[in-house]
Amino acid sequence: MATHNDIRHPMFRLKRGVRAIACIAMCSMALISCATIDFPTPQGFAKFTKDQRDYRAISADGVRIKARRIKNEPYGDLRMWQDAIGHHFESLGYKEKESGVLAATEGYSGRFGEYRAVFNGREHRYIAALFVGKGDIVIIEAAGEEAVFAKRRDAVMTSIRSFNPGK
Repeated sequence: MATHNDIRHPMFRLKRGVRAIACIAMCSMALISCATIDFPTPQGFAKFTKDQRDYRAISADGVRIKARRIKNEPYGDLRMWQDAIGHHFESLGYKEKESGVLAATEGYSGRFGEYRAVFNGREHRYIAALFVGKGDIVIIEAAGEEAVFAKRRDAVMTSIRSFNPGK
């Protein structure tokens, strides 16, 4: 039978109080990385309920939305992350159509960029919205074929503009 002295894992070599603090810290980090997104589903979209970590929704005509929370690591402010996304999309052949500031609360700042690209001879539209805080970033993406996206754009932007990243 193993005794306390036989256990070799570093976690078990710590004193009881330090072990408790380490366990709380690990659990907190797990909860932060698995935080769900409370994104308002736009009218005309159905939310996928199976995925509990990321928010996903789709319209009947194929416009998709995805929202997720990631660590702001390496740390960058809103402008840096928006510029990085813009350069990435340009390298893939996307053309910026529009960009703007999003009102945000609880220590977050927000911006969006709207891009166009041609895939298989059809024009597509893509919106990337970012809400950047000190510790995390909320990324909201919406995409679809130009013809159907144009009909859904106002509902998507209304949901993005009403989103509270601090929740």
